[in-house]
Amino acid sequence: MRAATKAELRPLTPEQVMAMAAAVRPRYRAMVILAACTGMRWSEIASLTLDHINWHTRTATVDRQLERNATTPVFTPPKSKAGIRTLPLPALAIAELRLHLSRYPLGPAGLLFTTPAGAVLNQNNWRRREWNHARTWAYGVPLDVTFHRLRHIYASLLIHQNVHEKVLQVRLGHASAAETMDTYGHLYPDTDHTTRTAIDTAFRVASNVAHGLHHGRRNRRNRRSHGRCTWGAWDSNPQPTELKVGA
Repeated sequence: MRAATKAELRPLTPEQVMAMAAAVRPRYRAMVILAACTGMRWSEIASLTLDHINWHTRTATVDRQLERNATTPVFTPPKSKAGIRTLPLPALAIAELRLHLSRYPLGPAGLLFTTPAGAVLNQNNWRRREWNHARTWAYGVPLDVTFHRLRHIYASLLIHQNVHEKVLQVRLGHASAAETMDTYGHLYPDTDHTTRTAIDTAFRVASNVAHGLHHGRRNRRNRRSHGRCTWGAWDSNPQPTELKVGA
């Protein structure tokens, strides 16, 4: 599999996501929202059944994917064990799912998303008939945008919110943090600027503290020299006081 280019990994804006959600047929609007709000792959979304949505905890369980171009519900394991995960569903995703379920019946094996005839989705056909058509009508969206780029906006939004790379790895179902950084490392803030700012800030604070301690110590020493403390108290090797004659 070829590596994606930086142009392909460039995330869409939230406005562009909503433009795509409005451009696809209403029965597939929730798929677009889910991809952008959870980072799920197309095959993971297409395999969702009602029992994989927990309305109480507002989460979705991902533990399989729909076999590519299957004509009946055939599920296969995720790409790796790390692909098995539970994803939090934001309010927008919950609202879109509820709206979808109120309009469209469940498909074979309880699938949430099907063709208008109620059949299992075929990824190649769906991309050609639905996605390619929608992106030509979506305002302000690049003509070459892929469904997978919805996953990238999810990653970019988490990075923008300073979510730790390990959490990002778990959410995306990557096998390792190295895979996450290899894919999305370029989306992190400028490391030179971040490093410089971190070091400058730390030493500025340390310098201010040290300056305050220095002046505080000197003031204490001056106060003690006015008959409040014997000379020996300041010596690291105190000398004994002279004994009075006849003592």
